Amino acid sequence: MSRMTVFVVALFTVAVAKNCKEPKDRHGLTCTQYLNSELGSSCIEMLTKFGFTDANDLHCECACPEYYEPIGVYQRTCDEWETDTKCPEEFSSRTWDYHPNGDGSLENCRSICSNMGGSVCCFYGGDHRCWSHGLTESMHLRQNNKNTTAALCNIPCEKKNFTLL
Repeated sequence: MSRMTVFVVALFTVAVAKNCKEPKDRHGLTCTQYLNSELGSSCIEMLTKFGFTDANDLHCECACPEYYEPIGVYQRTCDEWETDTKCPEEFSSRTWDYHPNGDGSLENCRSICSNMGGSVCCFYGGDHRCWSHGLTESMHLRQNNKNTTAALCNIPCEKKNFTLL
């Protein structure tokens, strides 16, 4: 990349960041202000613990753009949702990927998961939040009695058929 291209990209990034607007909560603070003051310790905490989500007319898109990937077009690479199931790996908000754009919509959540690069388990919790986790242990969902839904996405074919000519 040429120096001019790097300069233009850097300038564009600064311009977009300056124009980024976040709504204020009932205390008059934005997500960015909480994170800068260290009242909020991380983006995931602001989203999950303090409710900076679209459902509350709040967001952290300026401070935490990595959590706001586009929903994209459903690629038909996910199994159907299975109710009362959970992913093979134990859930942890520290190691799983959170997708606020999939919150409140099973379809949006599955569309996001279908556009991921590898095999993932897509998890839609009883709180209507969208999560995913790369599959490492198993390719089978587990039963769960907590009104949750899960689907496997981007699973490679188990059998390969070869035709001899």
